[in-house]
Amino acid sequence: MHLSFLVDEQGFVSEVKALSCKSVGSADCLGPETYAATMLVEAVQRSPRWIPARRNGRTVSFPKTEKVEIRLR
Repeated sequence: MHLSFLVDEQGFVSEVKALSCKSVGSADCLGPETYAATMLVEAVQRSPRWIPARRNGRTVSFPKTEKVEIRLR
């Protein structure tokens, strides 16, 4: 599953969403409508502050896409 989100200049996360399988070109991912996707989006929204990106010595907002693997037992 892939998540996209924005990390702002202070390291806060916003605009978190699970991406569809087609949008990331992967056939082995869970869709954005699944319970697991909902829980992962909520977990990232509640996460502590991230280290913001830097460009030319200044902190900047930066969009990120992260692949998340889920292993069920």
